[in-house]
Amino acid sequence: MKKYLIARCSSIGQKLDSQIAELKKAHPDHDELITGFRSGVSAKNKAELQRYIDMCDEGHSLVFLRLSRVSRSLTQSLWFFAAAEKKKINVILVKEKLISQLQRVGFKLI
Repeated sequence: MKKYLIARCSSIGQKLDSQIAELKKAHPDHDELITGFRSGVSAKNKAELQRYIDMCDEGHSLVFLRLSRVSRSLTQSLWFFAAAEKKKINVILVKEKLISQLQRVGFKLI
C-alpha cells in the first residue's frame, strides 16, 4: 500500500519547507512526496484533488498536514472525502490527528 505525502500552499510565494518536514517526521515510511501550489478555494482545486484520487489504488493513503491543505471549501472537502471513501483510499490529517480508514467507520482520532 502506497503512502503519498501531499504538501500544498495557496501561492508560489509561500514556502513548503516546514510543512514537508512535519509530514516526513509524522510519516517517515512514505513512498512519495507531492508538492503543489493551488488556492484551496480555487475551482481548479477540485481537479487537483481528483488527480490525487486518480493516482491511488484501493488501500493507498494520502497524507495532508491539516484540513486547510486539502481545501478551504466545505463542499470541496466533503466531495474529496466521499471520493476517497468510494475508492477506499485512506486520508490522513496530521495536525487534526484524524484518519479516514478502510474499515469505513468514518473518522477517528489517532
